[in-house]
Amino acid sequence: NVLVTGARANEMNENGVNRVQAAGAAYVFERGTSSWYQTQKLLASPRVVFDLFGISVAIQGAQVFVGAY
Repeated sequence: NVLVTGARANEMNENGVNRVQAAGAAYVFERGTSSWYQTQKLLASPRVVFDLFGISVAIQGAQVFVGAY
């Protein structure tokens, strides 16, 4: 009951500041009893302009895989 989604054009860090153009992000959600809840925002380190982190995402077992450009 886990979902991961990529946001390759995301520009903000985990605090909503430090804009980096198209650095990207991935978001992890877990299903609750009646809806989905965001549990994590994943960012590359370091964040690089046009890195497109989150261009592809996958889950296998307990592991999350995030692609970048």
